Amino acid sequence: MTRNVSDDASNPNVSSLADSDRIKLVTAAGVYGEGLWSLFKSTLKTYFDTLYQAIGGPGVDGWIAGTGTWSYSSADDPAFVISVNADVTALIGVGDRIKLTQTTAKYFIVTVVGAFSGGATLVTVYGGTDYDLANAAITSPYYSHVKNPFGFPSDPAKWTVEFSDANLHTKTSPTASTLYGGANAFTVGSNISIDMPIGKWKLQFTGFPYVESQASQTSATVYLNLSTGNNSISDTELQLGSAVGGASGTLQTGIPGAYKEKLISVTVKTTWYVLLRTTTANMATIYLLNNGIAFSVRFVSAYL
Repeated sequence: MTRNVSDDASNPNVSSLADSDRIKLVTAAGVYGEGLWSLFKSTLKTYFDTLYQAIGGPGVDGWIAGTGTWSYSSADDPAFVISVNADVTALIGVGDRIKLTQTTAKYFIVTVVGAFSGGATLVTVYGGTDYDLANAAITSPYYSHVKNPFGFPSDPAKWTVEFSDANLHTKTSPTASTLYGGANAFTVGSNISIDMPIGKWKLQFTGFPYVESQASQTSATVYLNLSTGNNSISDTELQLGSAVGGASGTLQTGIPGAYKEKLISVTVKTTWYVLLRTTTANMATIYLLNNGIAFSVRFVSAYL
């Protein structure tokens, strides 16, 4: 079946056409082309996608073709820096998605956009658990302001830095208010530290701090901190603690599975230390009982 589609009001509604229909496109001068509607539809889609992207809009899949030549600049896995030989500071922003090809398609989240300088814009990206930027040619670069453009892996687990420890850590005869696990070693167990890449993160951690006093004590305290200082407390909100008081005797206190969460933003790769302390004198031993309830830290990308 062949249908004429022109400016004649009697022509059929275009939305009723099937891909297998053949159509004629007729101009006022009588010039026409004939072919399958599926082919015309594909050509029209390509035309309007190109036109829309030319004025800064995404394609129907949510991706916008990148400007300029993109190349590898540096790496601090899982963060990477892309150099673009064009000013993209008004096009690409923090939290945008990136798609590019290095043999296969790779996806990233933008964490920093530097100033345009020396003929290039440096764009820092996070590759999650699955994607590394190689020191190799980059082809077919795209960016997107859409939260979930087509093909982007949106599973939060893929955009999370995670650490877990199931070992026992102890300090016998701890000095009151001294932090152990950073600059000061545990008696049993190794110190724990985790690196947070550049970006904005939902920091989550849980653990089981515990303390046992010597005999004839009337109070006991224990605190677990996540800190950017290895011998100082950088944020009192990132603290788990327990205290107990009572008649003179051997006292014990702890908080199994306590949980903390906070939104954190860092502009450089940052090391976090797991610190344990008591503020009470004459404690027998403080414990981080990861062998009972595993200690865990998660940095979940806040750009999801």
